[in-house]
Amino acid sequence: MPGFVNSHTHAAMTCFRGIADDLELMDWLNNYIFPAEAKNVNKELAYWGSLLAAAEMIKSGTTTFCDMYIFEDETAHAAKTPVCAVSSAKCSLIFLRQTLKLRKKVLLTPACLSKNGPMIR
Repeated sequence: MPGFVNSHTHAAMTCFRGIADDLELMDWLNNYIFPAEAKNVNKELAYWGSLLAAAEMIKSGTTTFCDMYIFEDETAHAAKTPVCAVSSAKCSLIFLRQTLKLRKKVLLTPACLSKNGPMIR
């Protein structure tokens, strides 16, 4: 049976699970999550939060995820650790390159990566 694919994650945000999660979205983001991220997010948090998320995804049968969060290299590093590698699920990670047009400027998010190399060139 094939594994599940989680097509939209912010894996490192597992570290913020449960913070004021009973509020309306914009109140939650603007007054709790954005300030918590500004104060706490760094490469180490991104790595450990992504590793936790990868372990939880493997446990639930998710074998591929597409992450859209900062410190993407740390998330890729977490996805390649033994926690993922020894799993029969063989976790793979995909970063999407999203192209946004904003006031005639093209903005790009980080390039796609997977265990097989770049997804978008």
